[in-house]
Amino acid sequence: MPSPVQSTPAAQQFMVSVVLQREDSRATIKLVHAQVAAHEKKEAMSRTLRQVKAQYPGYAVLDVIATALQVRPEACAARPGLNA
Repeated sequence: MPSPVQSTPAAQQFMVSVVLQREDSRATIKLVHAQVAAHEKKEAMSRTLRQVKAQYPGYAVLDVIATALQVRPEACAARPGLNA
């Protein structure tokens, strides 16, 4: 008997912020922001952390936060007042 088709939840947009500190200097801090599509907050954070660690060797992660974004649908050019 075939199993019912299960739908996967649509990806959400998250703003992920990562605070970095240079390992050899307490005075050097970097703040990195990324808008990430993911199914959940934890996934958005881990994906961003992997990229940031690869892009900024020599920096330690001090903190990471993620916030779900409310994304409005694109306006329809054929019907200008539709999404106003």
